[in-house]
Amino acid sequence: MLNERATSQKKYKVLSLFSGAMGLDLGLERTGRFEILACIEKEAVFCDTIRLNQEKGRLSKELKIFEGDIREIDPEEVLDAVGLCHGEVDLIAGGPPCQSFSTA
Repeated sequence: MLNERATSQKKYKVLSLFSGAMGLDLGLERTGRFEILACIEKEAVFCDTIRLNQEKGRLSKELKIFEGDIREIDPEEVLDAVGLCHGEVDLIAGGPPCQSFSTA
């Protein structure tokens, strides 16, 4: 019932930062109300997991993956890759730090 209602409503456009394996993002997408357009993740192993989930159909093949340090990725490049302009992103989701990887 939730998914039936969600498909007839607007999908919010989302950019994911510090995505990890995208558990948070998968939860958002499964509500049927959010579309994850791009993700930024520094760790190669997590980017590999994201790509594998794309191949297996768990994530959209349209999802743009930016692998690298967020400080070195041009926000304009991300927006261009997903066909959006400033102000057209509805949600920026930021994953919580993984304690074993965080330097904070």
